[in-house]
Amino acid sequence: MQKHHGLLGKYRPYTIAGLAVLALTGPALALSLKGLMRQMSDNTSAAKAALSSFDARTAEAVLRRYAADAREGKTLFASGQSARDQDMRARFDRMAAAAEPPGRQTLDPASFRKAFVAVVTECKTCHSAHK
Repeated sequence: MQKHHGLLGKYRPYTIAGLAVLALTGPALALSLKGLMRQMSDNTSAAKAALSSFDARTAEAVLRRYAADAREGKTLFASGQSARDQDMRARFDRMAAAAEPPGRQTLDPASFRKAFVAVVTECKTCHSAHK
């Protein structure tokens, strides 16, 4: 007489283990430093376009995306305690602060340019320090 194994049969333990691994590593796989740098590069292209033909709404969206990307980048190094991890968290904090659009003030071309230069400067110093 054969024993009935039910759903997924004899492979059930392996399937459950695989799903558990996927659930634990899925966010880490979805969020990578390389992917984040690609997002920031795309945003830089949008920022350059916003500089050439200024639109306050677009400029604010660009800055908000930089700030969100910087906060996301910080999470990549959240669990590490090495000097590099601590440095990266601090750099992403500075980038997020530089990219925060000015509170209730209207964003004008000069303030957008100033924020954009601060963000890009932080990008460049990080790239030169960690290449």
